[in-house]
Amino acid sequence: MKKNIYSEKVYLTGDKDAMDTFLKKREKSHLLHVMQRMVHQEEIIEYNKFLLLVRDLMKSFKLNTSLENAIALSYLIHHGYLSYNKKFDGKEEKDLVKDRLGMNIVRGHGCCRNFSEVGYDVLRLLDFHVKRFYCYLPILCLPNSVGSKQANHVINLIDFDDVKYGIDLYHGCSLYKFKNGLTMEKISMTDNGKIRFKPYYELLTGEGTLESIKKEIEEYALESKKRTISAIAYEDVARPETIAFMGRQKGILEDFHNETNEMKEHIALSLTKKS
Repeated sequence: MKKNIYSEKVYLTGDKDAMDTFLKKREKSHLLHVMQRMVHQEEIIEYNKFLLLVRDLMKSFKLNTSLENAIALSYLIHHGYLSYNKKFDGKEEKDLVKDRLGMNIVRGHGCCRNFSEVGYDVLRLLDFHVKRFYCYLPILCLPNSVGSKQANHVINLIDFDDVKYGIDLYHGCSLYKFKNGLTMEKISMTDNGKIRFKPYYELLTGEGTLESIKKEIEEYALESKKRTISAIAYEDVARPETIAFMGRQKGILEDFHNETNEMKEHIALSLTKKS
């Protein structure tokens, strides 16, 4: 019977076939990234400058927590303020620079991987601890076969009040808490959907090793014992209050868009022209 290398029961034991496959894929991916960086060096430099402007905008709001800033950032993306001509469709589109996935947001497109990349970039610039969290949906149940599934979604992992949460910037800032080392459950009054951590992806990207991943799973198991924000406090207070606050910043946001649109235009059109 052929082994499924994406099953935690296989690769977390250090299975040679799985590790060889991941390392080969990582090497191929690395070469592609190098080539893309060479072609799009100018756009990458401009994009990095744009991220600093986004950071400065976020700082001007004086939001205190990683949670508030993540919700505010999702608002900016969904409302087109980080996109050329303020046109954002929220649709998946081919990524032209694989290790700068946030650049697709500037082009006006984006799915979970693009949102999580912008979240990772901007929250780090704001000095918050954040990482990409690769996982598997659907969420309402976790059948026995889920361990063999490949990752099909990515969110951000943030620290808030000394607890690690998963936040999905793409899907309405859904908030998740750990149930155990591999499973997160949505914090919601109406939906207790679950997602499954797929750590093999960290091996593919070079973000983790077998040793570091095993430590992560142990850490997440401990996180599951902590008390978390309630669904009422999040869905009725924290999230809507932050969204309402952002709605009151329309003048500032429109000024930001207008002042950066030429930069966004250059990034977006130059990326498309060279690809």
